[in-house]
Amino acid sequence: MNNPPPGQQKPSQQYPIDEPPQKRKVHQEEDESVVDEVINEVTDGCSLSFWVLVLRVITFPFRLIWRIIEGIFD
Repeated sequence: MNNPPPGQQKPSQQYPIDEPPQKRKVHQEEDESVVDEVINEVTDGCSLSFWVLVLRVITFPFRLIWRIIEGIFD
């Protein structure tokens, strides 16, 4: 079976142009709710200040080395 590329499909195979906007919006809302669920799963019980603290601890050695290098060349 030889299928044409997606842009060159027969009109009967393409999505209808006059599809109601509500149907498209429902799909978009479902996608957003899935994203929200994933974000809530990841950040469940962790505040923003916690993530800032984690980031500062992880980047501390790099910031320390950068300050030493800056001090040498100043």
